[in-house]
Amino acid sequence: AVAAGVLAPKQAHAQAFNGTPTTVAGWVTRTTGPNVETITIDSGKAVINWTGLPSPGVPAPGETATIDFLPSTNTATFQGPAPGGNFTVLNRILPTSGAPVQFDGKVISQLQSAGNPKGGTVYFYSPGGIVIGSGAVFDVGSLVLTANDLTWATDGTLGTQFAAATGSAASVKIESGATINTLTEGSYVALIAPRVEQHG
Repeated sequence: AVAAGVLAPKQAHAQAFNGTPTTVAGWVTRTTGPNVETITIDSGKAVINWTGLPSPGVPAPGETATIDFLPSTNTATFQGPAPGGNFTVLNRILPTSGAPVQFDGKVISQLQSAGNPKGGTVYFYSPGGIVIGSGAVFDVGSLVLTANDLTWATDGTLGTQFAAATGSAASVKIESGATINTLTEGSYVALIAPRVEQHG
């Protein structure tokens, strides 16, 4: 487990996400195991930068090369024992290649202080775009997937304006067969990018 106000970079190994996390706002505790990780948002709001991603894979004919950020056998869980039980976390996935990142595994968010019901708000941002693969599952409170960056404060408070890079054609793509569950009252899903494809 690693806990710090500003989490020091940690090499990727035996974890769910293929990247190195650095907490840049809020307080985060992270535990990992083979193909799994649990990220606890201790401050109620947090921003995590993910770097050190693998190179894009070889694309199928007619497809775009993507970065395997969450492999199909992996599960990432976000949880928050914050006051009132709720939490918000922005994951800024920052590849050097500019390729889209792909999720094929499972993402869960839950409210630890309320007996682990689904809850919390999880954001994923990547400037090259995001692909949710056909076997991916999101079982969360609320979800934002965006190729447009947004402002945030040092306490993890997020802005309300999303801005695409000049000339960006990045997309958020949900492939057929992907599952996104946001079943609690007041939940929402937001897909924000110059191009959105929703087939899930």
